[in-house]
Amino acid sequence: MKKRLKVWHVANSFHYAGTDRAMALWARSLDKQVFEVSAYSRGTGGPRLEELKKARIPAKVLGPNLGAWDAAFKKGAPDILHAHRHGEEDAGWAALCGLARQRGTRVIVETNVFGERRRSEGPASPDVMGYMSTFCLWRYARWPHSLPQDHLGPHAVFYNPLELDKFPAKGFSAVQRSSARKLLRLPDDAVVTNHLNHPNPNK
Repeated sequence: MKKRLKVWHVANSFHYAGTDRAMALWARSLDKQVFEVSAYSRGTGGPRLEELKKARIPAKVLGPNLGAWDAAFKKGAPDILHAHRHGEEDAGWAALCGLARQRGTRVIVETNVFGERRRSEGPASPDVMGYMSTFCLWRYARWPHSLPQDHLGPHAVFYNPLELDKFPAKGFSAVQRSSARKLLRLPDDAVVTNHLNHPNPNK
């Protein structure tokens, strides 16, 4: 059997925030026949930690201390480190990714959640910078002063995985739809559209 690629998903915490949720989704959704997946927090624990453990994915809080990370890297650095971060300049993230490079990590992937622009982090800079949607990438690229970022590799769109198993394979029944409309006080013949997000114009 072909050796699996070791991937570490890293976020600032295992809490309810969207970044943490996306990190857990990615960790649970990667093909386990291809990837050996683990998840880590640079900060604190939280509900995602138990969620990942229930899914039989190794998950651990290593905190902000680089010594703990160095010890983990020495035991076996990942082939790929996927950083789930806000995208702003952050000395802690740069130090962590730089240390991963030193210890043998071949590829650093980043999900830049807010599409922030920053200066080169040298060897710690990601090989691939990902955005959560085409719109986020377009918004990032439309400010000429921000591009090109020659210290970055390719820019790409990383759609967060969808948990399709939570939706009925054949859709919701007419009775279920009607019941939901009554609960929401919507007429049966009303055309309904929806958009869910934080009330934040940057998103």
